[in-house]
Amino acid sequence: MNLMPGLENINEILQCYRAKSTGDSFVYMMPGEIEAMAEKYKLTILRHITSDGNPLMRCADFNKARKENIEKYMELHLSICEEKSLIGSGLHGLVFLTNVSLG
Repeated sequence: MNLMPGLENINEILQCYRAKSTGDSFVYMMPGEIEAMAEKYKLTILRHITSDGNPLMRCADFNKARKENIEKYMELHLSICEEKSLIGSGLHGLVFLTNVSLG
């Protein structure tokens, strides 16, 4: 969900944030919430990444980029996508978990 010009849909975004969902099959959680859930259910986090970085904030620039520059951007993104301080800078986070009790 993106902000509309003039923040016209801010109430809808706040409602989604508070409900942790837009009513679809996805759940929206902050990194700390996911870590607490993993601990509660004895899960181990294998990877916690930002899956998209920030290209959507600059989509016009990305749409004009040459293929070799996109490849260089992906190299950069993959080198920093697990940096914990950057996880919230992307539009989507992705967590890989495993159940340690299944050993």
